[in-house]
Amino acid sequence: KSPEGKTALSGGVACTRIHDNITKTNNLLPSILMLNRYLLKFFLFIHRKKLMKH
Repeated sequence: KSPEGKTALSGGVACTRIHDNITKTNNLLPSILMLNRYLLKFFLFIHRKKLMKH
């Protein structure tokens, strides 16, 4: 096997790993955004309750 072939192969493996990580992150993003939205609603809810007390 030629060194060029080995380098291309390892480069391909690295690209696949990066692509897998990007895919995992993209799958997580919607749930992270949902979580942030819930936290924001929760925070605003508590904030309004505090304002009502004053």
